[in-house]
Amino acid sequence: MAFSLRRIVIGSPMATEHSGHDRLPKVLALPIFASDALSSTAYASEEIMAALLLGGSSLFWLTPGLSVAIIALLAIVVISYSQIVIAYPGGGGAYIVASDNLGPIPAQIAGASLLVDYVLTVAVSSSAGIAAITSLVKGLNPQSQIELYTVPLCVVAVLIVAVINLRGTKESGLAFAFPAYSFLLLMYGLIGYGLYQYFVGGSLPMVHSPEVVHAAQYAGEGHGSHELHKVDLASFAGIFLVLHAFASGCTALTGIEAISTGTQAFKEPVAKNAVQTMVILAGLLGTIFFGLSFIATHVGALPPIATIPGLPPGETLGETVVSQIGRAVFGKSVFYIALQVVTCIILVLAANTAFAAFPRLCALQAQDGYLPRQLGNIGDRLVYNNGIFILSGLSIPLVIIFKGDVHHLIPLYAIGVFLSFTISQGGMVKRWVVSRQPGWQSKAALNGFGCLLTLVVMVIFAIVKFKDGAWLVVIIIPLLVWLFLRIKQHYRSVAKQLSMEGYRPAQGVRNHVLVLVPDIHRGVIPALQLARSMSSEARAVHISIDPKREARVRERWTLYSRGMPITVLPSPYRSLTEPIIEHVQQIRERDRQSMVIVVIPEFEPQGWFPKLLHGHAGLTLAFRLHFIPGVVVMNVPYHIASFVDTDDSSVAARNDIGLQVGGTPEGGLASYISSRSGTP
Repeated sequence: MAFSLRRIVIGSPMATEHSGHDRLPKVLALPIFASDALSSTAYASEEIMAALLLGGSSLFWLTPGLSVAIIALLAIVVISYSQIVIAYPGGGGAYIVASDNLGPIPAQIAGASLLVDYVLTVAVSSSAGIAAITSLVKGLNPQSQIELYTVPLCVVAVLIVAVINLRGTKESGLAFAFPAYSFLLLMYGLIGYGLYQYFVGGSLPMVHSPEVVHAAQYAGEGHGSHELHKVDLASFAGIFLVLHAFASGCTALTGIEAISTGTQAFKEPVAKNAVQTMVILAGLLGTIFFGLSFIATHVGALPPIATIPGLPPGETLGETVVSQIGRAVFGKSVFYIALQVVTCIILVLAANTAFAAFPRLCALQAQDGYLPRQLGNIGDRLVYNNGIFILSGLSIPLVIIFKGDVHHLIPLYAIGVFLSFTISQGGMVKRWVVSRQPGWQSKAALNGFGCLLTLVVMVIFAIVKFKDGAWLVVIIIPLLVWLFLRIKQHYRSVAKQLSMEGYRPAQGVRNHVLVLVPDIHRGVIPALQLARSMSSEARAVHISIDPKREARVRERWTLYSRGMPITVLPSPYRSLTEPIIEHVQQIRERDRQSMVIVVIPEFEPQGWFPKLLHGHAGLTLAFRLHFIPGVVVMNVPYHIASFVDTDDSSVAARNDIGLQVGGTPEGGLASYISSRSGTP
């Protein structure tokens, strides 16, 4: 196989029959589909603390309790999605459930919400991963200016994950397995050692003193922390604050639905393996989430958005909660460095969950006609290449716009996924009620309860995060649904117009064949022969810009035309395209039942450099003609070498075909139709 940079980057093509061999066992499926949910534990606790800090750091004691409430919601969602996987082992998750039970519009709402969530997953994950590295560097060297490179590093991270996914599902699983399992090992080591120090050693090292924690404020707030500490949790403001913190922490649930969307990537038995992977994921997620929340409140950790005494005005702490916990438990040891490096990697690779699910969901919607058909095409590495390209193209601008700031991306994050949770569970309720399978009452009750809870969380999140950017998602999702429906309507219109039902082909249709003749030379003769073979009434057309060129064409025409008539179209304004377009339109007006076939001769020199030496008017003409109904354009290439041996006595030295050999070109039409339409 010839050398190809593409092959070096993404690998050699894979045959279709190998698609079954590219499916994943649970040990590889877990790092691919669980990386998003697991990595969210690295920022879910700090999002709870950031929300509580609005009421003062004295409310941090609520963090573990809110984590338990979120874990309970996680259990309900996982049980519900396990039922979805069993009922729909073909994948698709919320989209398929809604399509099958609720109709096309709820299905498109679910699809739009998930697609938005996956785009945000890539932006948030890459930003959070780079934040882990900047926290590591700042923790080791507070004077470092690494934050200046946040955006470029985030963009590179997205591109790396995209390339890995373009190489295929199995290769991405192998690539992500080591960092994912290393992350789990270090997280459990961190939590286990931290709990050992707390319960056996009697205390944990404090990363911030109680006085600093008490004085911490939420960045941008004009209130003193002593005023905010007086929030009454029984008041409306207090309840709203707790609900705000609960909704912020629910970002830990994002990614759970990815397994149900991508079940077709699992080895057989698909449903069993997918459900087991989901249950394992829930157990890992719940224990790590609670462990980090518990330790964070006992080491004096503060969210990165906090400002503390001693910092310059307007500057925030910037260090992630996981980094602070790591420094408190491990100190600045090799374990702390390993924790931050692996956390960075798993956060970046968390984008892989979106890269695994986004293209598959796009393919499902494309098969149903709600997205362009090209998104359903499988690439030569047995992945949906187009979906991967689009996901990368949408997430990178988000990273740039929000400057890789996780805290400002989070408000846009969870609405989509909780909307899909709500729709999918509502769809399952209808499925159980309609099918009335054994035990349908309990299943419907479970899904109904889950639907209610996720709806409440979604509404809370939309309200409390609305002014922070959630309004954008609230607008984008309906716009996407409208776009999906328009695409569907287009495809339905195309199908109706292409249908053979009731169609009777017109009889006695006469085709008009026109061949452009810019000059008489070897590059034109094949086009004349092709036109003559298509119709005995084929006609040549010459655009007259220069009288000398026209005279030469007329003089030679009787020798090479073999009786084909020629029409000379004047072009007083030296346009090469307008005269032929007007001529074609006149023919169409006289005979609307006919087809007009325009044959354009072109010569193709070898190599890229010689192509730059000739114009491309023929390409422009072909493009213009393409949009005229009833017109067919045929390009007839004549391939030539870029350089041949020449001397002054050869035919090449004589300017007898309008080429510029030296001085002023005879006829001045060297650009006429150019290298792609018959003359250089």
